[in-house]
Amino acid sequence: MYMKELVRCKPCGYIMEKDKLGDECPACGVSSKVFEPYKDRMSEKRRKFLDLDLHPIAVHFPQTIAVFIMQFVLLNIILPDFKSQEISAFVLFLSVLLPFSVVGAFVSGVIDGKLRFKKLSTIALRRKIIIGSAMILSSIVVAVIAVVYEYTFASKIGILVSSIVTLALAISLAVTGKKLMYAEMPG
Repeated sequence: MYMKELVRCKPCGYIMEKDKLGDECPACGVSSKVFEPYKDRMSEKRRKFLDLDLHPIAVHFPQTIAVFIMQFVLLNIILPDFKSQEISAFVLFLSVLLPFSVVGAFVSGVIDGKLRFKKLSTIALRRKIIIGSAMILSSIVVAVIAVVYEYTFASKIGILVSSIVTLALAISLAVTGKKLMYAEMPG
């Protein structure tokens, strides 16, 4: 099979297909003359799957849902008479959706980690699995509070706090994931 010819920007490390390189680096703007040939060390089959970017896309859903939950609960706390029934229904819907999106992001992360590093036992991946598991639990707490308890001030605070915890865990995962973005095992 034909492997695309890749080049890498020496100053910033940006990697791209040689035939798509213009006059300057699309990432940092230096002249294209500083690019050097780059050999992808990953097999074509693994690279094709990772290039689908399933995990990087999937991780944004739980983050967005958690932020929306927080915003709507805060709006409902600040303006309790404004569209309370509609907001309550929307918070319930998002709260039930949240754990499913977290599990989807978690599963895509496990697949991505296994493909990228060939094992899940590295320090960073173990850390991500632990934090991801905690995030699944915190998202379930959000859903349980929303489904089981009447939508009162106390449950709004519970949903708000639990969704903040879920988002904080997502941010922690993102920080660790960002450091791993360009690391990969050869082959």
